Amino acid sequence: MNRKIINSALSAVMLCLLCGCNEERVPAEATGADASETTAVSTTVPESSETASERATVSFAPAETEPEKTEAASSETAETAAVLAENQLDYSGRDFYLLMEFTGAESLQYYPRAVKLPSYRDDDFVIHSKFTITNLSQKDFDFIPQKMVLYGRNNHDSGTMIPISASDTGLVASDGYYTVEAGETVSFDVDFVGDEVCVDYAYKIMYKAVGFRDYNNVDPDELNNASAAEFEITKRSAVKNAIRAGKDFQGEKTSAPSELIPREGEYSVLTHKNSYCFTAEPIVDERYIKVVLRVQCLTGEPEIFKPYRFRLYRTADDYSSAYRWEFDLLLAGGDTPEVKNDLEGVSGTLYDTPWELSVRSDGSAEYTMYFNSAVYEPSEYYKFCYDGEKGEDVFECIINME
Repeated sequence: MNRKIINSALSAVMLCLLCGCNEERVPAEATGADASETTAVSTTVPESSETASERATVSFAPAETEPEKTEAASSETAETAAVLAENQLDYSGRDFYLLMEFTGAESLQYYPRAVKLPSYRDDDFVIHSKFTITNLSQKDFDFIPQKMVLYGRNNHDSGTMIPISASDTGLVASDGYYTVEAGETVSFDVDFVGDEVCVDYAYKIMYKAVGFRDYNNVDPDELNNASAAEFEITKRSAVKNAIRAGKDFQGEKTSAPSELIPREGEYSVLTHKNSYCFTAEPIVDERYIKVVLRVQCLTGEPEIFKPYRFRLYRTADDYSSAYRWEFDLLLAGGDTPEVKNDLEGVSGTLYDTPWELSVRSDGSAEYTMYFNSAVYEPSEYYKFCYDGEKGEDVFECIINME
């Protein structure tokens, strides 16, 4: 009897416990999301609430932060692509990376020794540039700058530019080649010379190790894997904009020409084209008159002088031209006069009268002239001038050598 009472009591207790469990599971049947959360809590009941919270944080962190990493990577890539300056152009190949920087463009007439070469004309231009090439491969290769060609076209006007290979012109001669070892970076300057249309309307630049023109001073048999660095850039806007920016870059880095400030003892003359400062004095027992002339062109255009038109006047109709000269040979063009060190008492390298004298690309120049005054007294000369022809500059200045 007692055992029956005990069993009845146990049954009642079990019934109560079962009813209580059913009431607790009711929220788990509401939605799938709530069921998931309840299941998660149910599976972590043996752990503390702090441990469960930490596990949830660790579990979901990668999913929450992954998009941020992707955006950061994209941002870094965009920043890397934006590193190029306006006057720069690059090319990425399988075996190398090439960076081109265009640093200026100007008339070839600023380089008279170059413009006198038979392959060029008076209206040709020069584009200055710097190339940096990195070898990404496991083999070395030879790069030949003179095998590059720059193309330009505007409507029906088209032309090309190639690196100048002649030395002693004032320009960088591309008359050899560069060996780029595996993993090495090599930089070199290149001066392209050719048609003006390429300055503002360049559309393509390419490099082929063979063909197009002769190797000049390069022996093909000495080259190693020269074709590995061949490239062709045909994106017209990129090429045109980089070279145009290089032209503007030169204008920005070159200060605007201004008239010369006379030094002590100098005469000064200013015309609409040029600024002149000079000294005039008798030397060597008054047998010669030495004129040291400084010139600064103000127009930004090349200036060419005829040396025999620099004159010292004794009377209105009587004048003398310079007998001997000193000057930078790069300003004399291809017709370099003979050395004439025949003035007694005058040191330095003297030359016969050149046919033409030019100015540098910044418009400056210096010429020293020696006039023979043995027949007359220096005090009889009263005027120094340049009697330019049509289109040339003209100036005169009264002097006093008493």
